[in-house]
Amino acid sequence: MGCKYVSEEWRLFIYSSKRSLKCVLLNHVNQLATIPIGHSITLKETYEPMTLFLQKIKYTDHLWTVCGHLKV
Repeated sequence: MGCKYVSEEWRLFIYSSKRSLKCVLLNHVNQLATIPIGHSITLKETYEPMTLFLQKIKYTDHLWTVCGHLKV
């Protein structure tokens, strides 16, 4: 991407609708583009799928601040 990665400069945004679960990284100062890192049309917004989703994107390695839709 042509920039130095600092996990504190990114936010994990999770959004779920009736049809899909989406996960993107947002730069907290909006200097860099949004990065899609996960999308599923089969997972629902419940504890088990969300845990699996966070494991697959290795959330514990990065510890981004999580933001999302109010129902998350």
